[in-house]
Amino acid sequence: MTKYERTTLPQVRPADKMCGTTPGLRSGPFVYISGVVGRGPDGTLVEGGAGPQARQALSNILAALDKLGAAAHDVVRTRVYLVSMDDVADVAHEHKRVFGEHLPSCGAFLHVAGLYGDARVEIECDAVVLE
Repeated sequence: MTKYERTTLPQVRPADKMCGTTPGLRSGPFVYISGVVGRGPDGTLVEGGAGPQARQALSNILAALDKLGAAAHDVVRTRVYLVSMDDVADVAHEHKRVFGEHLPSCGAFLHVAGLYGDARVEIECDAVVLE
């Protein structure tokens, strides 16, 4: 059995510290990014609804992937959680803008009762880095 070195992102979110989780990790070629919402650099949710929040969440995901030695073209699966299915088109537009040339499998656009704070969308992803 192959053993992979494991690299994790720092626990900066209160929930990560409380639950004992990490916002992202890499183990060998496998990269996992936990659910990301559209928080800007100041830590507040961006305004304008699900579309702008998805754009920011995806930007945050790309930054996390980069820190773990991966990129958008390495993403093989995403999962998108929405408070309202009325937001699918806006979020799908942003998803396609980022991954359009390297289509990942999308587990689903899932309707949930609520997300942390006033977030309208949360996105997580898995990647495989083939060097």
